[in-house]
Amino acid sequence: MATISIGEEKSDPVELGENGTPQGSFLSPLLFNLALLPLPGLLKQIEGVDHAFCADDFTLWTAQAGSDAFAEEALQWAAMTVHEYAKSCGLSCAPRKLELLIIKPGKPNKEPPPNVTITIDGMATKPTQQIRISGLLLQSDGKAQAAVTKIKTTTIQILGVNRRVSNRN
Repeated sequence: MATISIGEEKSDPVELGENGTPQGSFLSPLLFNLALLPLPGLLKQIEGVDHAFCADDFTLWTAQAGSDAFAEEALQWAAMTVHEYAKSCGLSCAPRKLELLIIKPGKPNKEPPPNVTITIDGMATKPTQQIRISGLLLQSDGKAQAAVTKIKTTTIQILGVNRRVSNRN
């Protein structure tokens, strides 16, 4: 059984089926976004951290100048805020999907990334070389080689399909 509450108003109990919301349903993202409506306000209170979320993907970042320790502390605080808020709504974060990318300002360098770790539910995440955010590939060295390679591969595949279709006529 489940109820929906908005402020003081509460629906009658509804019996839940064995399956979740159907894939592609507008209801899942709508309910998810309604449940997380207060979260951006909580994240704005964390100095130096910005955020964006699209569907069920959160992106947290800091571009504030300062030490690696400041960045690590601010991002850890933000990640814990998301994690704890999700738990309070009956949701859960997937620590295995947590990715950490460090892009240093200035010219790309070959120095190893700083020893920054973000931990959720006892799972530590170390910096990675590249991540995908809303389809965009970002690299820790600030270059765009991964994105260009992906675009090139996709273009070659599309041209191949076009050639095959054109040769049929």
